[in-house]
Amino acid sequence: SQLALNLNTTRKIQDQSKLPVGQQDCQYHCQLCNSLLKDVKSLKYHNKSEGHLARLEEKFTNRILSNLTPPTIQQLKATTQLVEDSFQNHSACVKGQDRIRWMIVEELGKLVKCVLPDINLELFGSSAMGLALLSSNVNININIEDTETNQKEIPKILLTVLRILQENANLYYKVYADFY
Repeated sequence: SQLALNLNTTRKIQDQSKLPVGQQDCQYHCQLCNSLLKDVKSLKYHNKSEGHLARLEEKFTNRILSNLTPPTIQQLKATTQLVEDSFQNHSACVKGQDRIRWMIVEELGKLVKCVLPDINLELFGSSAMGLALLSSNVNININIEDTETNQKEIPKILLTVLRILQENANLYYKVYADFY
């Protein structure tokens, strides 16, 4: 079935005498924003405003979503089976890769500690949560003790950790840095 959407939210005011005092010269009313507008120029400006466009998008989205039919039992079962099959066939946890990911971070942490004793590495993200796929990356959090000296040295510390990782890149696959 087709969905007819009328997103016209503005109407021309026929009886301006019913408007509040001080706004009786307004010619248009935006029902979506409950705004009174004096003329066509202000109406066009309003219709292009960020607030109006956001409300219009929300109205559009709500109309589309309210007309969606819920999934059937067969569709839910098929989706569940697909997720379960994907987990069984591609999960790092099921394939024993999760332990290897923890060991990688532990070994790298030892290498880093030799050069930067105040730094700790920890696994985070999907690998730490047990949700990693075989193709998932290994996210490593660099914990830096919060001292004034360390705060000033953060760029140097990060580059040192990156250098250590790159020097040992032959042991791992696709080593790259994404500091945030």
